[in-house]
Amino acid sequence: MKISESLKSEIKSRYDAIQPALDERMRLLWAAAEAIPLGHGGITALSEVTGLSRIVIRRGVKELGEI
Repeated sequence: MKISESLKSEIKSRYDAIQPALDERMRLLWAAAEAIPLGHGGITALSEVTGLSRIVIRRGVKELGEI
């Protein structure tokens, strides 16, 4: 699924607001939680928005699946 630029902008606004309060683990879990409902392309979109690597976000998705 192609993620629209307006949706990426909304996600970036949320990330910028919460990011200072998050440690590294919480950042990856937050990004993973945002990426999952986006489906295909979500991990890449969150990587672009947050600057976190796709590998890190994928690890967060896996971790959320184990909770």
